[in-house]
Amino acid sequence: MLVVFAKRYSLEYVRGHHWFTWDLFAAFINGLLVSLIFFVKFRETRAAAALHKAEADRHLLSKQAIEAELKLMQAQVEPHFLFNTLASVQYLTETSPKEASALLGHLIDYLRAALPQLRASSTTLGKEVELVEAYLNVLKMRIGGRLGFVIDIPPELKAHPFPPNLLISLVENAIKHGIEPAAAGGAVTIAAHRDAESVIVSVTDTGRGLAAGSASTRQGFGLSNVRERLAALYGARGRFTLETVAPHGARATLALPYEPAQ
Repeated sequence: MLVVFAKRYSLEYVRGHHWFTWDLFAAFINGLLVSLIFFVKFRETRAAAALHKAEADRHLLSKQAIEAELKLMQAQVEPHFLFNTLASVQYLTETSPKEASALLGHLIDYLRAALPQLRASSTTLGKEVELVEAYLNVLKMRIGGRLGFVIDIPPELKAHPFPPNLLISLVENAIKHGIEPAAAGGAVTIAAHRDAESVIVSVTDTGRGLAAGSASTRQGFGLSNVRERLAALYGARGRFTLETVAPHGARATLALPYEPAQ
């Protein structure tokens, strides 16, 4: 009886030892798999973070390149505008000194608004409107009765942040491709309003419109620059549209994210 009991005890001990070894091995494998999963997730997280950083750096470089391109464009356009205006002042000093004085005053207002913008990375909608108004006053004296304009900006939006020289690019485009080619000229309306989480700014002209042959011209370098700047500054939150206005004319519209006053 004693011998049989010893054998059964030895057999149960061996079987228990076998299961203990298997459990230990299974625990090791499970731990290894869990560690491997965490390692893979960690690698994926690091790769995603590196990708986001690279994307952010790319957007920053794109923004800087667009801003540099804007500065170059301003350096090329501003002298042309100034020389033409000064030539008009010189002509008026001989034919109508009173008008020459008024035009020179508008030019001074324009320079006072424009020069700080050349080195600014951001400004406000109100300051951009001041620049546009001075610019249109100068052009109105040069073009005469062929140009009219209306500015309708709510006071509460004048302090809203706005990219420098973005608004005047739309106004210049409306004058160059809408008003000047039209025999009767036309009017330009600059308006803004808040729509939910966006600020909508539009430039509408009653000029030639987007007729065949002029639509592609209207969407040249200037408006391409507007689209690229919006994409670099705001991503999908910034929108730009250009559409026909009945019975004739066109409307350029900017949609920017609304930023509450701090």
